[in-house]
Amino acid sequence: MAPSSSGTSSREGPLVGEVRVRITAAGLCHTDLSARAAWPAQLSPMVFGHEETGTVEAVGAGVTSVAPSDTGLPHMQQPRRPR
Repeated sequence: MAPSSSGTSSREGPLVGEVRVRITAAGLCHTDLSARAAWPAQLSPMVFGHEETGTVEAVGAGVTSVAPSDTGLPHMQQPRRPR
């Protein structure tokens, strides 16, 4: 497995309902390290760490709860599947 690294996203602005956050600090727990060790290379790159802090860089249409320059603790959520 390749060593951990950081980088930037090259995607355009956030889509409807999305928020782009610049992560300024992240923690990796033992669960993250175990998952990283078992992560299939074909599914990489992958962002590990679920305990982070950051600054909102941009918001997509319809986002009203945060604004650019807000800081906080992001909550990552998987997209919901249609029923």
